[in-house]
Amino acid sequence: MSRAILAVALCGLLCSCATAPVDHVVTQEVRIAIPTPCAADPGPEPVWWDDDAKIASVPLGDIETVAKLMKAGQIQHREWEARLKAANAGCQAVAPASPTK
Repeated sequence: MSRAILAVALCGLLCSCATAPVDHVVTQEVRIAIPTPCAADPGPEPVWWDDDAKIASVPLGDIETVAKLMKAGQIQHREWEARLKAANAGCQAVAPASPTK
């Protein structure tokens, strides 16, 4: 019985002498996108050439004037869309975050 107690005591001593695990510290750089409000302003909306009031003011039967107004409105809408896309593209560009130390 005394050998069993001695064996248990030795096992306990050996287990308490084990080395502690080594902690490994790894430094990582994490980039987080921070949403910011877009300040791009395409400017005021233009007065459209092809709005209903202008087309309704054309005398009945003057199809040539209506066609000119519609074509001018189409060009104007394309230019406005290009301005909106350019302003939106400036908002979509994300600058890379600089690492801090």
